[in-house]
Amino acid sequence: MVLTERRAFTTPSFPDPPLVLAIEHDAETVPLRTGCRLWSASFALVEHLCRNKHVVEEKRVLELGAGVGACGLACARLGASSVTLTDFDAATLTLAHANALRDGWFDGTKACDVSVRRLDWGDAETYDENGRSYDVVVAADVVYLEEHARELARAVDAHVSASGVFACAFGVRKPELAEAFAEALRDHGFVVKTRALDYVSEDMRATAAEHAHDDEITSKGGYRLLEATRADEDEDADLALADFAKDFEDFEIDVSERSARRPRDENEEDRGTTIHVDFSDACACVVDVDSKEIAEGKPSADTVRRAAESLVVHGFVVMQPASESDAQAMVPRDVLEECRRASDTHLNELLSRVEARGLNPRLDIFRFAEICSRARGGMRYDYTRPDSERVRTLETLKCTRAIHSWESLQRFAAPWVEPALAEAYGAKCDFAVKSVGCVSAEPGAPEQHFHADGRVFGIFNVFVPMSVVSIIEGPTEFIHGSHQWDHNAAHVTTPDRKAQAAAPRFQPELRVPGSLLVYDYRVMHRGGANASTRRRPLAYVMYGSSGTRDSWNFPLDDSIWED
Repeated sequence: MVLTERRAFTTPSFPDPPLVLAIEHDAETVPLRTGCRLWSASFALVEHLCRNKHVVEEKRVLELGAGVGACGLACARLGASSVTLTDFDAATLTLAHANALRDGWFDGTKACDVSVRRLDWGDAETYDENGRSYDVVVAADVVYLEEHARELARAVDAHVSASGVFACAFGVRKPELAEAFAEALRDHGFVVKTRALDYVSEDMRATAAEHAHDDEITSKGGYRLLEATRADEDEDADLALADFAKDFEDFEIDVSERSARRPRDENEEDRGTTIHVDFSDACACVVDVDSKEIAEGKPSADTVRRAAESLVVHGFVVMQPASESDAQAMVPRDVLEECRRASDTHLNELLSRVEARGLNPRLDIFRFAEICSRARGGMRYDYTRPDSERVRTLETLKCTRAIHSWESLQRFAAPWVEPALAEAYGAKCDFAVKSVGCVSAEPGAPEQHFHADGRVFGIFNVFVPMSVVSIIEGPTEFIHGSHQWDHNAAHVTTPDRKAQAAAPRFQPELRVPGSLLVYDYRVMHRGGANASTRRRPLAYVMYGSSGTRDSWNFPLDDSIWED
């Protein structure tokens, strides 16, 4: 006999009214499924989130092992922008959906978007196709079987965004199991912190007493909170760039005055480098280059100054011919055409090899020294010249041709980019070419979420369109000034969050092949959806200060050509 019971779920800091949750029992109050009941650790996690509402406010939240949906629906009440409840059991998902409906999340009156979907930690095919897009992933009392430790860690890794956080409360039944889970998260590159949770309420005690596996917690290891964030991509780079970051912090930026001042070297005369910029003026970050400059193959002093100003204030700049009818841009058409053909041929070769490795390039996330796909179902590929000398010995002829074409393109871009970087940040930053390659979005590639490629100063990307990139091909969209945000901040104040939400965005169409789009790795950006019927290739050149390297996207020695 199945008994369905409705309960009020709340904690001391939870806002009124309580959630109303349905749970299921058999006649002896033993749950039919672990997911169809409340577990005591849910109360502890929700109380923690109530005391730290900034963790979930206006964030995209995913709950793993949601069960009846207590923690996820609590996040919705605490101000999350969206909440996705996941579990693998159909009956449990039905119960979670009913609870969300009962609490009013599908009536069209709530600001938070709540959804329910199946997700099996051990089956990557069920993972969210948007990949690492969640600001916050939560879970309560999910660490109870040994086989779950690595499966759950993999699911967390597949969904937490680069700057996101994983928060999990659980009862410590076996200390070695809790440590195995923490170690599995570390293996995926997370920094893990755990601490004891002293909060134990009467509701928790009463809930735990209903089931032996829950009631055993207080007599064993108690409750713990585990929080995990992704480690910096390159801690050595952080140390090497400490002086540069300090110099950058010395920029005086006053948004109300629309101005910024670059610090001067001791022996540098004051050239009056105050920058006046109106963020609402999109043209401020587009620098038109006249035909005389293009013919000479280098920018004028005024072009360099304007490009540098845009990099400092906006975090990006587009350098393009003043007229779309100009026969040439900064990179000659014949160089672009060779680059396009070589890149396309090489990508086809790489994707065939990805399939030979047993992966689906249109769906799977993968990272090799030569190519990576960062989002599940993203249909976007970043392929590059490998850093490792050993891996380079495995190059095919098609690979060699593509690399030579990227290096040729880089030589034409350098006279335009390098003076602007030096003007913006001083010659002592010592920028050098770190990598060359191509990013390509397949037809039908979805829009990305806003993200930053890195969190510390010192790396700049230069995109070079090999063909026209109009709105239908999905050009990259940027958030003005977002390179100055503190991406490592543990807490963003309400005024800062509102200012960030109000920051203007710009999605420049690249109407002239061979134009240059330069952006700071820290600037928030996203690739648009490619609604066209052709690939959208962008060759790129990556500049970096000494000690910097993009080790996150491309592992150094894991070659696609090795089994």
